[in-house]
Amino acid sequence: YLDEKLSDVKHPGITVEDKESKKKRGISDQKRNIVCAIDEHNNKVIQVSERGRIHTKNLYEIYKDKIPSQCTVVSDSLRSYHGLMKKLGVKWIKIPFVY
Repeated sequence: YLDEKLSDVKHPGITVEDKESKKKRGISDQKRNIVCAIDEHNNKVIQVSERGRIHTKNLYEIYKDKIPSQCTVVSDSLRSYHGLMKKLGVKWIKIPFVY
């Protein structure tokens, strides 16, 4: 199972006068992407990645040595996963996005 989480980036020593008006919503360069994976044997991968939306290239660098080609991967249908699954050559089960 693969997933990603966005977390706000905090810089020590930098203060913002009006925090609420300066904080961007959604995916932005103010957020750091954390990628996570777990397998059927409870082995976990958690790694801080780039800022903003994650790209296929970065996902591949993280997972290339951790996911063998005979695996079945379950994840959401994030566009970056499309390229990753092609590069890894694995069977992919997509969880559809629901509003």
